[in-house]
Amino acid sequence: GAYSSIGMLADQGMFAFSDMNGIRPLLIGRQKKGDKYNYCFASEKQVFFGLGYEYWRDLRPGELVFVDKDRNLHSFVLSEKKPRPCMFEWIYFAGSETEWHGRPVYEVRLKLGEILAEECRKKGLDIDVVAPVPDTSRAAACRLAEVLEKPYREVLIKNRYVQRSFIVNEPEVRKMMVNLKLSPVQSEIKGKKILLVDDSIVRGTTSARIIRLLRDAGAEKVYLASTCPPIRHPCFYGIDFPDGESLVAHKRSESEVEKILEVDGLVFLPLNRLQEGLGLKNLCSACLDGDYPVPVSTENFLKTRNINLGGEL
Repeated sequence: GAYSSIGMLADQGMFAFSDMNGIRPLLIGRQKKGDKYNYCFASEKQVFFGLGYEYWRDLRPGELVFVDKDRNLHSFVLSEKKPRPCMFEWIYFAGSETEWHGRPVYEVRLKLGEILAEECRKKGLDIDVVAPVPDTSRAAACRLAEVLEKPYREVLIKNRYVQRSFIVNEPEVRKMMVNLKLSPVQSEIKGKKILLVDDSIVRGTTSARIIRLLRDAGAEKVYLASTCPPIRHPCFYGIDFPDGESLVAHKRSESEVEKILEVDGLVFLPLNRLQEGLGLKNLCSACLDGDYPVPVSTENFLKTRNINLGGEL
């Protein structure tokens, strides 16, 4: 599977280890103290700066690091596999100010917006303004607007006290959360043809509600562009969509998804152009193409997860 783990051994030291494919990020920070270093571990670089540490390096796939109580660092590499970093970290999960595998997240999102603009231009969409679904897609939307030479506007204001809705399993709760999370700026919506930019479209619940929200606020047309290709397969590696049937693009064409979302036009970034934007090869993109670094069945995964969550078989 995928894991980044840290722990402590009483009176011995602390340890950190990464899965054999390096699917999830785990970074080492250090701080000079006398003739040695203090060490800490985190999934994103900005944690180190806040603590007064400097980023040192990423853990390698299958690496175990142990820092003893005398602050000596010991490294053991249990695998020589090439890393298969999750592409969704750059698209959605990671903070804009961090970087992973030498690729700054903000820079990648700008590049994806630039490439997505080219794909939108091919569709010949009639656009008045470009707007992001806050917050992750802001960089991409800003760059896309620059390339298309269209005004960039904020048409949705986010309530920061509501958690990310796509990671909630119950559909009715997700719908309620979308209504609570986003408020329309009607003065920027009424009578406009809006190209909405989102980082990804997972179950489609959030996207459909946002599109309806904009129409109810008076939008003349609503187009939707995603910096992520269609998510057609379940993820078993730390992102909560292990059931393919819940995914709006599962076994559906892009035109079918467009009809379900009731949007005037839909643009997905092609997989090969995503790889171009990330500037990396050998990514984990299993949710896009079904190529799993570690094979697992949906049935077995869901059964194990239900047990771990205290559910029943």
